[in-house]
Amino acid sequence: MDAYLRQFREMVSLRGLTDHTVTSYSTYVRVYLDYLSDILHKMPEEVSWGELRDFVRWLQKARGLSDRTINCCVSQLRFFTIYVLHKPWDPTQLPLRKFDSYLPFVPTREEMRVFLSSITDLKFKALLCLMFSSGLRIGEARHLKCPDIEHSRGRILVRASKNRSSRYAQLSERAWQIVLQYWYSLPAGKRPRDFLFTQKRDTSKPIDHQRVPDFILAHEKELGWEHRFTCHTFRHAFATYHYEDGTDLLTLKELMGHRSVSSTAVYVHLSSRAFHAVQNPFDGMGGMEPWPAGKSSKSGSIPMRPSTPPDISSPTCRKGLRGPSCTASPESLARTFPNARIAAMSNSTTIPAATATALAARPCKRNYGLTSAGPR
Repeated sequence: MDAYLRQFREMVSLRGLTDHTVTSYSTYVRVYLDYLSDILHKMPEEVSWGELRDFVRWLQKARGLSDRTINCCVSQLRFFTIYVLHKPWDPTQLPLRKFDSYLPFVPTREEMRVFLSSITDLKFKALLCLMFSSGLRIGEARHLKCPDIEHSRGRILVRASKNRSSRYAQLSERAWQIVLQYWYSLPAGKRPRDFLFTQKRDTSKPIDHQRVPDFILAHEKELGWEHRFTCHTFRHAFATYHYEDGTDLLTLKELMGHRSVSSTAVYVHLSSRAFHAVQNPFDGMGGMEPWPAGKSSKSGSIPMRPSTPPDISSPTCRKGLRGPSCTASPESLARTFPNARIAAMSNSTTIPAATATALAARPCKRNYGLTSAGPR
């Protein structure tokens, strides 16, 4: 089975993918080959479509993988079948699974401040502060080199971009001071000259990828928080806060290094600015106020009926009908005048006193606009 895996890695590497991506894709194929060796006891060429479908069900039930991850595995099985086994692939035999889309977690600004300010390890503090303040991906931050930081211009040259294109990212002055603090904390002979964040044993290599999420998880436990932060949380927060502060999508697209603005548009959904920028149409409707202006309900309580404006159904208000006018709420008018034609007038909160007196004196059948002949 090792020969199949080596051939798969060789074919995948011809696509020009990064070593991390090749390793990630190879993991799916390794799981499949182990399944054939340990459970089916078959060679890859002997596997039927039904057995492939059984493997997908095994991934879901035995391994507990999500639908999105299973689709990634199926995609690599397709590549393995075509380019390693040299067999045709029938997508109707193994369709991709539907999966639920979700919005990523974005912490509040106070949560982000507490998380970063409580880090005591200067190396990881500088790394995560750069990821947050510049919107860097974990791979971009790991491969960041000292000459790439242009402090005089307030920017960072990002070379190892996911889209295989270089870009400039923002350099925060506060983050720069934390980077300097980390750099000067190291012994003079061990201060990095190439990669800014290096491994302990081999300073010529960037920090290991897994060490960063492990540190994030450990720091959450120190704070007593549930696990919600990931390496990408800092990039999501960078973009969301930018949009909330008024940065337009095209500028944010360049800062994030997205190829298409559609990738940037997801932060419109994450931002509270999208909700506060427009008025809810229900709030703009007149005559829908549950209590007068200046009155509000307290949390967890139902407001008492205000003493003013007077209720037209009360004796006090009925005495006031002799005056020039009487102010009444639409609800009280509807209770006093249940006739549908009269209730339609309740949109007006002020009616002449003579009209109110005449309407109140009229006999009214509580048929709400319906007669034996049908609607009026």
